[in-house]
Amino acid sequence: DIKNIQHESLSYLVLDSLRDPEKLQQVSRSIQAFHEDLDKDGQDALNAAFQMQGAVHCRAPEYVDGLLKVSHSMMWGRAIVEETVSELSGSSWETLECRQLR
Repeated sequence: DIKNIQHESLSYLVLDSLRDPEKLQQVSRSIQAFHEDLDKDGQDALNAAFQMQGAVHCRAPEYVDGLLKVSHSMMWGRAIVEETVSELSGSSWETLECRQLR
């Protein structure tokens, strides 16, 4: 089971080996959830760092750098594409036409 920052370092191995569309969607959703949580929690940590005095305040540049790097994640983008392709591959033509009309 992949957790936390391991999504960035190990997910490419998992995504390359998965052939089951349901498992692929599950892993893709986990990667997306990690990034959404990190974005929210990272912003909270950054705000807290600016509000505190001392050692935490001087670490703010590290928080900003980390958030910036993860926000450019190839795995995040790939997870979105993989989930979308997986959803589309299980859809009928009629379903796809209805989605396009919305």
